[in-house]
Amino acid sequence: IYDSLAEGPESEPLSWRLLAARTLMLSGRPDAAKVRLQALSIQGFVEAQLTLGALLIDLDSSEAARPYFEPHANDPVHGAIACHYLGLISVRADRLDTARTWFDLSLSKDPKRPDTWSRRGLLELDAGQPDSAARIFEKMVKLWPGSAQARWLLGHALVRQAETTSKRPAWLASDTTRE
Repeated sequence: IYDSLAEGPESEPLSWRLLAARTLMLSGRPDAAKVRLQALSIQGFVEAQLTLGALLIDLDSSEAARPYFEPHANDPVHGAIACHYLGLISVRADRLDTARTWFDLSLSKDPKRPDTWSRRGLLELDAGQPDSAARIFEKMVKLWPGSAQARWLLGHALVRQAETTSKRPAWLASDTTRE
């Protein structure tokens, strides 16, 4: 169906073909999606390359996905998403400093990406830096004050910060009342 729509006179063929590949992914046919995305990627469609890279992170390996993102890291349109995925690849390879650099670069290109903000903060929590994570999540709450996820992440970071510094949050009962 999507292929026939892509051939229509008033359609945008790439969007229909990408939608077909994404539908295959969502329907549990990642190998078929991979084949379609590879064909579109060879034709030079950046969106297909980025989608294929994201699929490869989950299907094959992070390193197999890297070549689909690196050429686009400096792209003004797609650079933020490419840097985000390069950060994820670095996290999986346990290269936390490199991951920080990629996430920060992604945020400098597009500071309105909540997924990158949350990944960046979670990276700090995983690295045992709850103070830094709390600062990142505070910025996130300022950007999206109505976001329950941002407020939850900030609260989680503050609890971890309190645990790390042996301070008990005011809302927790003291140890003497637990008898």
